[in-house]
Amino acid sequence: MALVGNKVGNQGNISAPGGTVALAAGSDVTLTFDQNRLLSVQVDRNTLDNLAENGGLLRAGGGTVLLSAGAKDAVLASAVNNTGIVEARSVREVEGTIVFDGGNLGTVSSSGTLDASGKQAGETGGKVKMLGHTLDLSGGSVVDVSGDAGGGTVLIGGNFHGAGSEQHAQAVQVAAGA
Repeated sequence: MALVGNKVGNQGNISAPGGTVALAAGSDVTLTFDQNRLLSVQVDRNTLDNLAENGGLLRAGGGTVLLSAGAKDAVLASAVNNTGIVEARSVREVEGTIVFDGGNLGTVSSSGTLDASGKQAGETGGKVKMLGHTLDLSGGSVVDVSGDAGGGTVLIGGNFHGAGSEQHAQAVQVAAGA
């Protein structure tokens, strides 16, 4: 399930068990499918003030939730904001993934909950990535990739110590209580 436009937002409940929920803000967006399943979303070009935001519930148990609002070669800033709940919990040992991508110049912020946990017996936590130019985890925000059989991966601002291929943020702010 994908919502695509220059400004996209959710204030309700969207659920895609085992699938993909995507909110993509841009003037040119590429959706990649494998048969009937959405695999990835890429913003190829953005315009001034692109915004992807969630204030409700996005749920894709055993699947992927993507919020993207910036192209990798962008010359205009964009924003990804979350004040709600994003869940991509592991289901039957299939890990979930949450990706917030603001592009090269975008701002990504969350004051809500990002839950890619695996709480059932034998499950491991999934993956949460927050990528962009500037990242902000406000007080009260929660990122959970815990699991019964082991925790998952959290990448906020890029890979560990700048290694790896993920985009590296220029500024990351984590508020007390986050």
